Amino acid sequence: MLFNNAGIMHAQDDDSVSTDEAVWDLTLRGQLKGRVPGLQVRHSGAAPGRGGSVINTASFVARMGAATPQIAYTASKGAVVAMTRELAIIHAREGIRVNALSRTAAPPSS
Repeated sequence: MLFNNAGIMHAQDDDSVSTDEAVWDLTLRGQLKGRVPGLQVRHSGAAPGRGGSVINTASFVARMGAATPQIAYTASKGAVVAMTRELAIIHAREGIRVNALSRTAAPPSS
C-alpha cells in the first residue's frame, strides 16, 4: 500500500489575476510531480499478480471550489483526481487499486 500525501498550499496562492506564475509552478510541481517518485517505487516493488493499493490525497475543493481564493491549489487537486482516475484504469488489470481520498463536507458543528 502507498499513501501518497505529497503537496503544497502556498501562502501567496490567490485568484487568477494575482497568483504569480512561480506559485503556480511550485504548487503544480508539489501536488503532481511530487507524487511520481512514490508511484514509481510502489509500482517497481509490486509483486506481479499480488495487487496492491495506492491512495492519493485529494481535496473537496477539486469538485466544489474554495471559499477563499486559492486557484493553483484548487486546480492542482483537480489534477490529482484526474491523475488518480487514469492510474486506476492503467493498473486495474494488475490488481492495483488507485483511489483519491478527500472530504466531501464539513464536519457537523458542535
